[in-house]
Amino acid sequence: MAVIDVTPNDDDTLTISLGNESGRFVEIEPLVFRSIDGTSKIVFQEGKDGKVAYLFPFNSPPQAAIHRPWYDSSLFHWTVLGVSVGIFATAFLFWPAIAFSVRGLQSPRIRRTWFSAVLSCLAWLMCLVSLGFVGGLGYVLMDPNEIAFGLPKPMKMLMAVTQVCAVLAGLTIFGSLIAWRNRYWRFTGRLHYTLVALAGVAFVWFLYNWNLLTFGLNEI
Repeated sequence: MAVIDVTPNDDDTLTISLGNESGRFVEIEPLVFRSIDGTSKIVFQEGKDGKVAYLFPFNSPPQAAIHRPWYDSSLFHWTVLGVSVGIFATAFLFWPAIAFSVRGLQSPRIRRTWFSAVLSCLAWLMCLVSLGFVGGLGYVLMDPNEIAFGLPKPMKMLMAVTQVCAVLAGLTIFGSLIAWRNRYWRFTGRLHYTLVALAGVAFVWFLYNWNLLTFGLNEI
């Protein structure tokens, strides 16, 4: 999806940018702006709250842009995805190495039980499934034409994985509460586990906002 930036200038004109192209527009009547260097026009429309909510290119009526709050911008969403994937990668790579290095080690400062091991496995599995989904999605979307006229079979299979991500994220959040209550591992270990759990929630939020989270096989 394209992002259109609208910036007001000191001379009451607007700079409207789409990708690498930009132009300055001057108001010729309420909510109607014309390009200073050409004949193209932009029409704005107010929402129910009286604030400008829509942008329509005059020469292309079927197209429209909707004003979104900062938390619904593409930049914010991709930042959430990037941070979540980064946190998943740290757990996916480092937790097995740490578990291998401390195997058989007994320390009164590090509390480990069979249940804490189960919690670690759940969170690590969430990281594995989430990273696998992101990798699979990137592979499927290498050719955008594959989803232009419907979802191909690989994409439908990936959509089913999002349900697993949501369940594991919920279990990991619950596991972080248990870990703090029972003081599992070290403080840094509990903190990292909590970050992984929060990353799971953020990732599920991303999936939901991009309509990638489905419930039930009948929807995919």
